[in-house]
Amino acid sequence: MRMLSFDKSGYLFIKSLINPNTGLISGIEGDVLTTVYKNALVAMAFIHQEDQVDTERIFNNFQKYYLRNKADFHGFPQTWNVETGLPDTGSIHWEADSALLLLALNYYHQKMGSSKQYGNLVQEILAWLAHQANLCDLIMAEGVAEMYAALALFSGNHDIRKSLMRLRQCFYGSEKICSADYHHNLNHIVHGALVFGDSSGFKYLPDFVRSETWKYNESIKITACSAFSTDHIIDVGMSAQVLLALKILSKQKNASFQKIGLRGELEKLFLTGKQDHEAKGLPYCVSSHGSSQSCRCPALEPTCYLLFYYWDFNPLAPGEQVPG
Repeated sequence: MRMLSFDKSGYLFIKSLINPNTGLISGIEGDVLTTVYKNALVAMAFIHQEDQVDTERIFNNFQKYYLRNKADFHGFPQTWNVETGLPDTGSIHWEADSALLLLALNYYHQKMGSSKQYGNLVQEILAWLAHQANLCDLIMAEGVAEMYAALALFSGNHDIRKSLMRLRQCFYGSEKICSADYHHNLNHIVHGALVFGDSSGFKYLPDFVRSETWKYNESIKITACSAFSTDHIIDVGMSAQVLLALKILSKQKNASFQKIGLRGELEKLFLTGKQDHEAKGLPYCVSSHGSSQSCRCPALEPTCYLLFYYWDFNPLAPGEQVPG
């Protein structure tokens, strides 16, 4: 049996999550519900690999929703049904999801050379996010950073530049509800790095490092990162994002940061997919408590972020070239 490198087996795993009816992507095998965020993340992976067909199948679901609701469009519901290609009843509209979709659509335009069929959709998402920037005090800091990343693509517009100033102030303003908390929230450190090029949060990484026995295989002990400084569970997706952020900033700034051996630790966690014996992914978490599905099944987001690490690809600045 041939052994594939993880950048190939991980990509096969992501492809195995495609729903044949709609083209939307499940978070784990067998999930019916998904999010705009997950699908935008995978769309960027597909674009990176020049898979135009699967990219457009994802986009077309959101294009159809926009065309049905363009008279009163205010972003996308967060949660969707992969079987029907329709939003889940009662799903909230979350700015971060629409921002990541806008990033993916713009990356598609850069990489594939044309996005005429999605041009009106891009403009409507842009307008909605610019409006929501006025309310950024009430939006979580990581969402604010992703809005900034998406709107920064259009910074030639004067009104957009004002929105960007507002969003940056929200992310860093100590009096704001949404302001980043580098002491306790690893997601904020990662977003500060990948969006703003801010490496100052890396000094707090030791506060998030944990060692846990993997309940799936109790002979394996993993040292990686929790999502919050008070958590004990290892968040594999956040750990992969830290790995990515450290790599990208070390190249952009020609600097070295404290090494915590994350790559080797995460590569101990590969799990084979059920549908394809050559497909492998990472679980959501590592915990010595219980045997939840999150620790025992390969999942989309951590797998995606490890692939991005191998590719030197920043999904929050997908058009930028990372120095070699």
